[in-house]
Amino acid sequence: TFFVSVERLKNSRLIGKPVITFFVSVERLKNSRLIGKPVIIGGMSDRGVVSSCSYEARKYGVNSAMPMKMARNMCPDAVTIRGDMESLSVNKTVSKIATGEAKPNGEIEVRKETVLPFLDPLSISKIPMIGQKTYHVLRSMGIATIYTLRNIPPEMLEKLMGKNGIEVWKRANGIDSTPVISYSEQKSISTEHTFEKDTTDMARLNQLLVSMVEKIAYDMRKQEKLTSCVTVKIRYSNFDTHTLQKRIPYTAFDHVLADVAKELFARLYQRRMLIRLIGVRFSHLVQGVQQLDMFDDTPEKVSLYMAMDKLRKRFGRDAVRRAAGVMTSSEREEKALKQLENALNEQKMMEERLKGYYMYGFGH
Repeated sequence: TFFVSVERLKNSRLIGKPVITFFVSVERLKNSRLIGKPVIIGGMSDRGVVSSCSYEARKYGVNSAMPMKMARNMCPDAVTIRGDMESLSVNKTVSKIATGEAKPNGEIEVRKETVLPFLDPLSISKIPMIGQKTYHVLRSMGIATIYTLRNIPPEMLEKLMGKNGIEVWKRANGIDSTPVISYSEQKSISTEHTFEKDTTDMARLNQLLVSMVEKIAYDMRKQEKLTSCVTVKIRYSNFDTHTLQKRIPYTAFDHVLADVAKELFARLYQRRMLIRLIGVRFSHLVQGVQQLDMFDDTPEKVSLYMAMDKLRKRFGRDAVRRAAGVMTSSEREEKALKQLENALNEQKMMEERLKGYYMYGFGH
């Protein structure tokens, strides 16, 4: 979702609209003959991708980040328009919340003077910074709506949640000065895994490597990004750390990235010492053009990825995984134990913070 503020209205109102349809609406304002017709906006070559499409086109299966060639095959009667888009944001928090509240039509207007009345009755879960754990903690304190949250002294929230408490209070009051960061400013996406016990189990290491690649490749596709550089990192039991990277044609496909990661790991792991940590990083990220291999990346393969990502979006990113990336029972037990330990530590810290909360008299 882009958070868009129309320049001539920037001092009085905010508009939130999913990018999948916003730019179509702009084109329809310029050309009313497009109303009611399937419209696709994006790169005009076969290697270009869809950046925006109308609901009429979506009925045929067209969606953002889809190769333009496939979109035209799915909806041959669509009007295709070259993409040329910019966006601005005055307040990301209010725009994001407004966009969510506007569904299914995806458009809402929130004037400056109506920001607080708009936010007040909503659940605290609508605030982007509030995750599941923070939500349950606040609910246990009797805080359900944004109105209640914004009327709590910020000092108390800071004592309870640290520096994030002040940010949560600001956002509950419709205050958000964070800048809009363009996609080019995100240089990389990465993940690491530290083992509870150092290991040299090659099968387990490669299995985990594939799983890590799958997860961040999916995250990358959700952001409609591509990578042209893969880096693998290992840290030995003596804390010596080594990395190796490889430049590749732009892609976001698991099967390509997993093969590159395994190749780099095989070249990097030469000392046969116990490994403490492994990591994967995708860098040189770009957005908007999916480079398809004419001899390998068929429309059927792209459709398969889209179907798998749809299942992950609905049921969680672990819903569909390659066999090579599935954890063994011992690995699942190790992960569960680590999660339990972390949860107990977090609970202990939260209990200490709650003691400070009751000092303010909110617990009575």
